[in-house]
Amino acid sequence: MNGSIRAALIVILVGAGTLSFTGTAQAATRQTGEDCTPDYIFNGATMVEDGSRCAEGRIHYSKTSSHRWKITTYKMYYFVTPGLSHGPHNNERPYKIATGFSSGTRSWDSPDSGDSNVWIKRNPPNAITWSGQTEVQIDAYPDIPSAKDPHENCDTATW
Repeated sequence: MNGSIRAALIVILVGAGTLSFTGTAQAATRQTGEDCTPDYIFNGATMVEDGSRCAEGRIHYSKTSSHRWKITTYKMYYFVTPGLSHGPHNNERPYKIATGFSSGTRSWDSPDSGDSNVWIKRNPPNAITWSGQTEVQIDAYPDIPSAKDPHENCDTATW
């Protein structure tokens, strides 16, 4: 087939709407907000802040169509001020698709695991969401040994 016939065939296929792209979906990341809980100590006269425990997340997703996202994993980072006690049982209960849910898993509780000051990768069952309507909310709990874990709200903006 000569070059001019191939070019004409491609134009006809594109004009008829039959040309398709067969590539992998480009992955993207959406950052949550960071939330912190201060830790206080008594200095002999008054209560003073001694540091804080914080959590933030990153949602990993890819485009499945012009109108939908596929959320496959997320990562959490639990930051603890050096010197404060912390444990290896950080968790998110729940991680949920707050708005824009289409199919798959809407809400998921993470295992009670993951240390502080490192990114923890979580693999919830996949969820499909509507682009332009998706918001993810994560209720994060940094582990404090022998104490009630503080609640951190790590949410995304709608995307």
